[in-house]
Amino acid sequence: MDNLLSNAIKFTHEGGIDVIVKTEKKGLSSVINLIVRDSGIGISQDFMDVIFDEFRQVSEGLDRAFEGVGLGLTIIKKFTEKLGGSLSLNSMVGLGSTFTISFPVVARRTAVSSDDIGEHPLIVQTDTQLRRILLVDDDVPTHTLVKIFSKNIANVDFAFNGEEAIRIGLRRKIDLVLLDINLGSSPSGISVLKRMKQMKEFEGVPILAFTAYTATSDKNKFFQEGFDGFISKPLIKSDFQRSIKKFLTGSE
Repeated sequence: MDNLLSNAIKFTHEGGIDVIVKTEKKGLSSVINLIVRDSGIGISQDFMDVIFDEFRQVSEGLDRAFEGVGLGLTIIKKFTEKLGGSLSLNSMVGLGSTFTISFPVVARRTAVSSDDIGEHPLIVQTDTQLRRILLVDDDVPTHTLVKIFSKNIANVDFAFNGEEAIRIGLRRKIDLVLLDINLGSSPSGISVLKRMKQMKEFEGVPILAFTAYTATSDKNKFFQEGFDGFISKPLIKSDFQRSIKKFLTGSE
């Protein structure tokens, strides 16, 4: 959604942008639609045919007006489909575009006898019982991966830069911080680390370097700067989950 909104803002010079959440019921099943609609420049049919295909984008070339959009949409589509959803596009040049992310939801019915309820009270683990991770990273696809990999292990809050991370830390209790070393034009991850180390809200909270720099010399530097550990990019699900469990619970 962040990426779709960014594109809508970038290409809408007049008019407005709507974000809509709709559900459609189909028997016991439902479909949740997340819609981003803008009144921007629109996309021609020629480019609609290739905009989700990264290989055709390279070979056929997107118009300069849409430069910087296509590969991001390819990633959004891949992640949406990985989660069991779909991404569709309707657009007309000069009138704007509508992107719709759809996820099917199936209602489940479970028969429970009154005897079972009396003898075995139902205990459900809710999200409030999970520990909380703060991911500080300026890459939207990385946010999506971390959320997927952290499912049933921890809740995840996201910040694109150090200022957002500090604000989140002031509002709620954080149990683990994953801090990207390179935050684009924002202060570096090391600068954010030093600021967090001075705040009582982050006292005792493990802060891990989240980085593609994995040489021994780099790791030694991270520890010298004050990081409690590191997680390597690109992410590998098993390694990532092992690392966060270690720092959240002390077990692997």
